[in-house]
Amino acid sequence: MILEGVDLAAACGWYEHGQDPVSVTNVMTGQRLTVVSRVETGGVVKLQVRYQDADLDLTLPLVLRQGKGTTAAELDYRWAFAKPPAPGLWRRLDDFLTDALLAWSPDQVFDTRYQHVTALGAWQSGVWQPSWQRRFSLSRSSPPAVSAAALPSPWMASLTEAVSWPWRYIDVEHPVSEVSWRWVDGVPQGIQSQVPCLEREGSPAWLFPSRLEPELNRGEDPMGLIDYTLAQAGRAFTFRHHPIADLNLLYVRQNDNDKHGKPSYQDWKAIASTLVDAWSCWRAPPRIMPAPADSRWRHPFGFSAPVGEAGLRIQGGYVAGLVQHAFQLSLTQKG
Repeated sequence: MILEGVDLAAACGWYEHGQDPVSVTNVMTGQRLTVVSRVETGGVVKLQVRYQDADLDLTLPLVLRQGKGTTAAELDYRWAFAKPPAPGLWRRLDDFLTDALLAWSPDQVFDTRYQHVTALGAWQSGVWQPSWQRRFSLSRSSPPAVSAAALPSPWMASLTEAVSWPWRYIDVEHPVSEVSWRWVDGVPQGIQSQVPCLEREGSPAWLFPSRLEPELNRGEDPMGLIDYTLAQAGRAFTFRHHPIADLNLLYVRQNDNDKHGKPSYQDWKAIASTLVDAWSCWRAPPRIMPAPADSRWRHPFGFSAPVGEAGLRIQGGYVAGLVQHAFQLSLTQKG
């Protein structure tokens, strides 16, 4: 619920909040979202909001649903655009809105601790998907004190250069448990004959399972944890998909470094956006990555794992330029 009669002047990361009218502004890019009108019926708030930046001035509909300790915002691009928006226009709006709506502080704009944003409609693998649903979530606490100088520069898509490129699936019927590959003239060589792979056209990129790590959950239930590698522009990022904990993008290995660590905001944004764009292109039913042949991992029920298991949930990320371990991004359905 939007709080009324409160003088707002505090900033949260990139964002400064305003009152009369209620607004949130990215102080680094000048992007602003302003509440134009508000109608509340039975706990559902229907808003008209105005988005502005140096190039755009648009009015969009937004629905808020208030629960106990939770506010859920619904952003449906089918309400905003009669025909598919250009990829650059959508990307600029979407990057800002899905971040800024989570950054509206509960003690300043929403009186809830848990915030969710559901977005319907997206460019995915070169095609506009009007009913494809993504869900962004954040459990809010007091934001860390960070000086403006310490914040990363936000990403703001170009209206003319942003393109949605298609992905294609390259199949391997019998994957190996660990991949050996190397860069040759900017292309990862060796993966196509060892494991299934997703390859992006136009702006080359490759996503593939690079290793399976067996694990016993609670010391008794066998699980296979797949390391995925995203390779593009001569750089490689490796991250682990856990059947229970999903995919933690604040725990990433870069290039040949054996140590995992937190990626920069720009790298995290590129990885998360690419995964969301590519993930649904995996084969269904999925190929199975086998456990290593090492006798240590023999078990009656095995340690294998499906490649590109249906659905994706990313844990950990950046909101308003601040690291948020409680951030979550889920792909729930594709229309």
